[in-house]
Amino acid sequence: MFTNIQYHAGYVFVKSVGEIFSSVYGIVVEMESVEYDWPHRIPLYDRWAKENGRESYKEIRNLPLDARAYRIHSWRDFLTWRRCVALKEIERAVRNTGFKGKLSMICETCNEIGSYHQTLNLKKYKEMMPGWDAVTYNYDRDRNRWAGVDFDMVQPKQVGLTTYYLGRGVMTWGRGLTIPIEENWKLDLADVLKFGVDGFWFFGADASEKGNGHCSLKKLNSLGFSDGIKARRRLLEIGKEMGLQV
Repeated sequence: MFTNIQYHAGYVFVKSVGEIFSSVYGIVVEMESVEYDWPHRIPLYDRWAKENGRESYKEIRNLPLDARAYRIHSWRDFLTWRRCVALKEIERAVRNTGFKGKLSMICETCNEIGSYHQTLNLKKYKEMMPGWDAVTYNYDRDRNRWAGVDFDMVQPKQVGLTTYYLGRGVMTWGRGLTIPIEENWKLDLADVLKFGVDGFWFFGADASEKGNGHCSLKKLNSLGFSDGIKARRRLLEIGKEMGLQV
């Protein structure tokens, strides 16, 4: 079992988590939506850039519009460093409770039409947090499939990270799919079998009648399932048909 912590606005209750969930296999830390250049980050970035011989915020903020080489590497490296500063504090707090389980972080990617982005510098993350693993995900496998395989499965393994892949599962995410949801599941299962990760599970447990954007029962009905239970059972059947132990 993994327990997920969401790290928002600096309030992390990791000590309590380490104590309450002391027997879980591992803890996954998610730092969602922290990649933006909020005003308080600008002086932090400029100080980091000066110490590391990188461009100032003013310089990277006005980069040439080059579709082939959008030079955002310094900002990505800065964000990786800042995350790792927070992760070290989380690790210290959790380990002080006596928690001996695995620690990992969700490494986000952005899948857009014609583009696929890695939020972090995975190599730097591995160097700064050698005892931590990576949890990667891809919700829209109907576009940029092979970029997703590269970023979410191949690259993390290449830099030496123990990698857990989080598939879409029974979800009705965002814009919706351009392929049947069962085909989406099959893409995840086929790629995991072919390229290999250290662990794999599907995100999304059930569908809500209250219009939840991530797991909407109404949207799930439009995808061919009367409820979340039937969808999950079909997902397990597909896994067995493709030779996975589920």
